[in-house]
Amino acid sequence: MKPSTNETELLGLLPDATEDPSGEINIERIVERQPTGLIAEQFRHIRTAILNKMDRRGYKTLLIAGAQPNCGASSTIQNLAASFALNGRKALMIDANFRRPSLGRALGIKHGEGLVDLLRHDVSAGDIIQKVPD
Repeated sequence: MKPSTNETELLGLLPDATEDPSGEINIERIVERQPTGLIAEQFRHIRTAILNKMDRRGYKTLLIAGAQPNCGASSTIQNLAASFALNGRKALMIDANFRRPSLGRALGIKHGEGLVDLLRHDVSAGDIIQKVPD
């Protein structure tokens, strides 16, 4: 069998929340709440590595998927998007978790029509996209 030529590159590591001297355990929106903390700094480091790769290759889309429930994918997505926005980039987050969506709750936006309605052609993208002011 021929060895795979696909390589995986580590773009950064997030420390355990208990290692952050700020004492913040919940990492939801930590880039906004504790911008000088260790975890927020690591999100910025990962953001820069991702943007460098995406810009060099001309990519416009990034997919983040969680391997299992409660693995932190939603918090990761939200913090990376906030980091992108604070860096002057636009970010559109799509919560495709049909069983337990959590991005809306974390961002404090209203629950309403969403991805399923868009896929069924019941609404347009402009009807369901909600802006987060901060």
